[in-house]
Amino acid sequence: MTAIGTAVMLAARKLTCALTAPVAAMQHYGRARLKADEMDEMGDTDDNILLVYCTCPDEHTGAELAAHLVERGLAACVNVLPGINSIYKWRGEMQSDTEALLLIKSAATGYAALQAEIKAQHPYELPEIIAVSIATGLPDYLNWIKEETDI
Repeated sequence: MTAIGTAVMLAARKLTCALTAPVAAMQHYGRARLKADEMDEMGDTDDNILLVYCTCPDEHTGAELAAHLVERGLAACVNVLPGINSIYKWRGEMQSDTEALLLIKSAATGYAALQAEIKAQHPYELPEIIAVSIATGLPDYLNWIKEETDI
């Protein structure tokens, strides 16, 4: 693997940890334990916004799927992170592939339609589609996601 590929893979891993750790902590401890001033510092909370992870075989396929989802109002924004290395078992055999990771921001109300569209357009037999609720974020940004995708 090249130095750039390694750097991208490490950046994607750090981003995934940075995005999921606060969500896991919030789900574990519950919002009720947070003081009002702590919530103000973190921003708005909203269980109605999702961050959906989806891997694609390459950057081009990921960009096409991303544009398709945004054009149809199923996603407000999709980040395409190329060059991640995925290691997994498929049908009992170890696999290692370079893929692109999509970070899809969408309203939870449209999740069923989003999932169905990803499955219909995705080249994989079994695409990775994992949705995580966004616990906190910049209120204006979360509202923008809702406005763009609330079906």
